Formats: sequence, C-alpha cells, structure tokens
Amino acid sequence: MPPDRDLVAFVSLSTELYGAELSLLSLCKGMPASIVAPMGPLLEHATAAGLDTREIVEAEILALKKIGQSRSPLEVGQAIWRGSQRLRAMAIWDKRAVISFSQWLNPALALAAFGKSTPLVLDMHDGPFSGPGRLVQRASVKLADRSIFVSQSNGRAVIGSERPSKHPVVHRPIEVPQSLVAAKATTAPQGPLRVIYVGRLDPEKRVHLLLQSAERVGFDHLSVTVVGESTATENMSATMAALHPKGSFLGSVGRHVALEHMSRSDVLVTPAQGEAFGRTVFEAALLGIPAVVDSSAAAAELIVDGVSGWVLGGKTPWTRLDDLLRTLAAEPQTVARVGSEARRRLGSLVDPDYVRAQYWAELPGNVEAVRA
Repeated sequence: MPPDRDLVAFVSLSTELYGAELSLLSLCKGMPASIVAPMGPLLEHATAAGLDTREIVEAEILALKKIGQSRSPLEVGQAIWRGSQRLRAMAIWDKRAVISFSQWLNPALALAAFGKSTPLVLDMHDGPFSGPGRLVQRASVKLADRSIFVSQSNGRAVIGSERPSKHPVVHRPIEVPQSLVAAKATTAPQGPLRVIYVGRLDPEKRVHLLLQSAERVGFDHLSVTVVGESTATENMSATMAALHPKGSFLGSVGRHVALEHMSRSDVLVTPAQGEAFGRTVFEAALLGIPAVVDSSAAAAELIVDGVSGWVLGGKTPWTRLDDLLRTLAAEPQTVARVGSEARRRLGSLVDPDYVRAQYWAELPGNVEAVRA
C-alpha cells in the first residue's frame, strides 16, 4: 500500500452498491486510492479489493445524507456547518487529494477544505438538482479546486454554459458479463418486441409514459418488463402491476439478474428527464440493445437518433413512442442494426481502462503516475 501522501481519498456517504459505487470501485482498481464511507457494501467491497479504507462513524457527517429531505434553509445550513467541522478534523487531509463522491458531502467538504493544502475534487455524477440544490452545488464547485462532471449536460445544469478547464467531463467505467454479451450476440429478435425498463419507479422516472404507450400499442405486438422499485413509495411495482396486468413487474433484483433480463430484451426505454449519465443505457449498449431516451438526458448527447438509439422529447414528443414501438415491432432487422451500432459507438466510451486513465489524469498533480 502506498504511503498516505500518495493516496487519493474518495469520500462517500453511500451504504449501498449501486451503479455509482460500482463505477467508483472500477475507477480505483489498481490505483492508489482510499475509500472513506459508512459501513456497508461499498466499504466491504473496497476492503475485499485490497483498497485502503476508513469507516465514517461521526454522526454529524452521516446526518448530511438527510439534508435533501424537507428541512428549513437554516437547518440545512447548520447541518452543513456541523458536518464540515467534523470533516475538517478527519485524517484525510494528509492525502494527495480528497474527492467528494456524494452530492450531500459537496458543500460540507468545500467548507472543510478551506485553508487546507490538499486539493479538493468534486465528482459530479448526481442530478438533476432542484433549484436550491443547484445553487448549493454551484457554490460548492466554485470553492473546490476541481470538479469532474459525468456528462456535458450535467456540467451545464450546474455551472451553465461556461466550460473552464477545471471542470472536465469524464464518463463512467461500465462492464457487463461477457457470457451475457455472447448469448445476446447469437439471439436475433423474434416474436413480439421485448421492451424493458430498468431503474427506480419514482415519479420523476416517468415510467408511466412507457406503460401507457404499451397499452395503446397492444400486447399482441410487444411485451414490457419493468425491473426496479420506488425509493419513495412502498411496493410501487405491485401497484403498477395492478394497473397494468399485462406487464411484467419484477421489483428490486440484483444487478446480475437485471442484466440477465436486459440481455433477453430487444429495446430499453428510459423516459426520465435530465438524467446525469444514464448507466442502464450504456449497459444495454454493451449488450447490443438500443435505447429510447429523453432529449434532456445526458445519453441523448451521445446517441445519433435512428442510428445508435432513439431520442424523444423536445421537438419530438413522447406521444411518438407509440409509432416508434409499432415500427420496431414490425422491423426486427432495424432493432438489430441499431443495437449493433449502439455497441460500437457507446461501448468504447465506457471502457474501464480507457475511462480510468482519463479520470486519474484529470486529478490535481496528475496522480495517474502514482500507482498502487
């Protein structure tokens, strides 16, 4: 293990192992990284991977995860200040750099870093933000030494059209099991069009647009599988299943199971607006599955409409999804062609080795040269 002065401390409030955390572990693979987080799957996997780890137990820091809930501005400010004082006292400032890997940590770490010689980097992979949230994140970005955005649209949402060199864009590393890639490559679309949605079932994800469209098109022409659960409403998948009995609602499943269902699908539909990255779009692309995304989502910047996927919203309203699904159900060769192009164009952008080299080269002091 390198000495502390050569390590980069990634600080997170996550106790789970979702897409962002998987990307974090991939970014740190073989690199001089230290993971600082509460006890949970992220810290456990980091320890198992041989990374330097430190558990967050301080109540004032853990409380920062709640600042996004309904609180008065005064309470939010007090929570950020108390958290910043605890973060300032933590043994992380002897590292080569400190990276905030949680939107809730950004303002507190930005204050904690004031006057410190250790550079602070904000990893901006969250969004979209509310109006007040965007202002807080923008202030944090201005205080930090550098911010790394996950997409161009993510950057514009926080700092506007300005694109200074201290705010580079680096995508996330993504891998899918090669066994699923091989299985998908030998399976041509057949029968009804198999449509899938993977993600949270919260209102802002707008899954109802897909379900209503499927009802209008008719389940003689397609099937719909919904993988995921709501973080705000209990048993939302069961509620949706009662409203749309012809759909298949699997609830919350592990990532590998979700990818297995994705590999048996033909098209991914993600109607959410303003997605900061859109991990499932890239996972689908790696499997050769094209996606339908909203024009405001980050993935829309990288998709050529009708060539490597489809873009709805804006000048092409989501009511056009009906026609698109009917067309794709009747033209399996189009689905296969666009899926192949999605793999070629999007897959290379999230190659772990390529992204990891990009990311570490953007850190202050070019720590990419200091390997574990």
